[in-house]
Amino acid sequence: MLKWAPYPYLRIVFFFSAGILTYIRVGQKPGFVLPLFAAFLLTYLAFWVLARLKKSVDLHNLAGLAALVAFYLAGFLQTHFLTAKSRPDNIVQQAEPIDYYVGVVNDYITHKPNSLATTLALTQIKTGGTWKKVSGNVKLTLKNEAKSRTVKYGTVLLVKGAPNAVNPPLNPNQFNYQQYLAQVQVYHQHYLKAGQFMVVGQKPTHAIIDLSIKLRDFLDTQLRQNIPSEREYGIATALVLGIKDYLPDDIKTTYANTGTMHVLAVSGLHVALLFWILNLFIGRWRERPPYKVVSFLVLLGFIWLYGFVTALSASVLRAVIMFSFISFANTFRKQANIYNTLAAAAFFLLLYNPYFLLDVGFQLSFLAVLGIVYFQPKIYAWLEINAWLPDKIWALVSTSLAAQLAVLPLSFYYFHQFPVYFLLANIAAVFLSNLALIVGFVLLGVCWLPVLPVWLGHILAGLLQLMNSISGFLLKLPLAVISGIDISPAQTWLLYGLLIAFCLFWVLKRLRYFVVFTGLVLAFSGLQLAEARKQQHQQLFVIYHTPRSAALGFIAGTQVTLLADSAFYANPKNLQYNLQPHWWHLGIRQTQQLVFDSIPPNAIVAATALPGGNKLFCWQGLKILYCRNALRQNYLSRLNPDYLVLSNNAYVNPALLSGINHKLIIIVTGANYQQYTRKMQAQTEGNTLIKLHSTAEKGALVLAVAGRSYN
Repeated sequence: MLKWAPYPYLRIVFFFSAGILTYIRVGQKPGFVLPLFAAFLLTYLAFWVLARLKKSVDLHNLAGLAALVAFYLAGFLQTHFLTAKSRPDNIVQQAEPIDYYVGVVNDYITHKPNSLATTLALTQIKTGGTWKKVSGNVKLTLKNEAKSRTVKYGTVLLVKGAPNAVNPPLNPNQFNYQQYLAQVQVYHQHYLKAGQFMVVGQKPTHAIIDLSIKLRDFLDTQLRQNIPSEREYGIATALVLGIKDYLPDDIKTTYANTGTMHVLAVSGLHVALLFWILNLFIGRWRERPPYKVVSFLVLLGFIWLYGFVTALSASVLRAVIMFSFISFANTFRKQANIYNTLAAAAFFLLLYNPYFLLDVGFQLSFLAVLGIVYFQPKIYAWLEINAWLPDKIWALVSTSLAAQLAVLPLSFYYFHQFPVYFLLANIAAVFLSNLALIVGFVLLGVCWLPVLPVWLGHILAGLLQLMNSISGFLLKLPLAVISGIDISPAQTWLLYGLLIAFCLFWVLKRLRYFVVFTGLVLAFSGLQLAEARKQQHQQLFVIYHTPRSAALGFIAGTQVTLLADSAFYANPKNLQYNLQPHWWHLGIRQTQQLVFDSIPPNAIVAATALPGGNKLFCWQGLKILYCRNALRQNYLSRLNPDYLVLSNNAYVNPALLSGINHKLIIIVTGANYQQYTRKMQAQTEGNTLIKLHSTAEKGALVLAVAGRSYN
């Protein structure tokens, strides 16, 4: 018998996941995969029957291998069948222009100060004067006004116009919103005002989800009515019900930078607390055979009820299914293997939605639980503490360390930072958030009573204020956050390889695992050194895309000089989301941020003011003519710039472009209207000396200075 035989679901989920990734990364056409799957399934059955008849271990192993290949192919096929755009009636396959479309709101409404967002499941489109049935989802953003606030789950909308395909990120290393939406089967989006849509009915897709959302909204109203301050209400509704719409931005930043954001997302932590509370009441009956099934059903019922109350979001569904499997295994199989149980939960989640595999929450939650299961007992055993309270604190510390160790490489890859005081922050946040959760549960349970809910609301607000104060204090300590960490997927895998090799060496005490560990350290270090060497010699000129503003980056080694207009600096998110990820990737350590109008003489970019308010920038042999005002004089021929950067819909005399006698790249920044871009495209069309680049359409322009290449 193979050594891995005790872990059937580990093998199954590994090969099933490999099939999912193959479909997503390599090819999305099933072709011969279906008959191949059938062939391996029949091969498995044949080997299994022969193995039973002849009692042959070799035949049994061959049957197992055939089954694993079948699961690999099944992962590929299941992903294809559940990929919306592979359907022939999906809107992605629609080539003709769309005049109108009809759909049903099939998600809860996300509230923002100026807008509402949800997802519309399409049912019909009107094209060429004819209505026809379609499938697919559109991400809707509605202006926050009276008419939009009547939209809710199940609302049927008639929309004028065509939805837009979701664009890829317009700046290098920026968050890929297109990929994020594709993972939830959304490929189009539409921004609507009141006159662009009409409510034509109410037809909820799923009655259970409709009831769930209504119940959650009712409970959310109770929290709002009984918690005295808007700020603490926003945190409470995120903590208890998973509604993050009202979380202040500074709270999100504080909790993210202290490594405690997980307490504000309804997830495994919340379900685990509920699991623990229920066990206090029914745990004594779970070991008695007559009550075992009843106690299990009660436990399961309450866990799923909480999932139901929180609108069965992906994170809650994941946690509920995971704990359901663990509870089932503990109840009916005394010798159940926890790793096999977790793998079974992962398999059924992926069977339900293969795209969960790409979900950051899915990856982090399962890795955190695996880390707690494997590392926590070993870390906890380092100290033997007899006093009750210190022992409980050490148990919490060891749990936090175990989870952090398991998710650390992935956290570096996704979040590019390390919260130095995460242990202190998590001790406070987990303890106080658990107390707040209990108070929140009780408040919702007695919300129909007079006075008591108000008192509980004040207690809940006090706990949350204390939690905020501690997190804020820790964030102000020296070196609270190490940011700018950038590792590649290969380096992430190497870090996990290092972790596994070290654990094998530590547990099994075999030299070969230390050799593997050393080899992986050398490989990781080699990649880091090669990247650092490349970064030291990089020379880049970058025209970023930022909405309604202009930003130019001059990168020399690990230093960057940013020239931008005042509109760019007026919105801090421009730097945080549009530029910072690229700078982290390039290893930028020093930054100089300047405004176009205030460039000091000692800046690495030489600036010359021109009559009419425009500028000429010179750097590394490049000449960049920046125009935010009308260009009427013939500076193009007199200065021979390499690049003409246009901003603020600056007028350019067409005669200047037609009379140009050298190669010129014109960049239309995000600080221009779409109509202006169209006009410039028309003016330069057919001119072989001019290449026009619109950042709104093609994204940022990244130019390697040494090669003077156009990408």
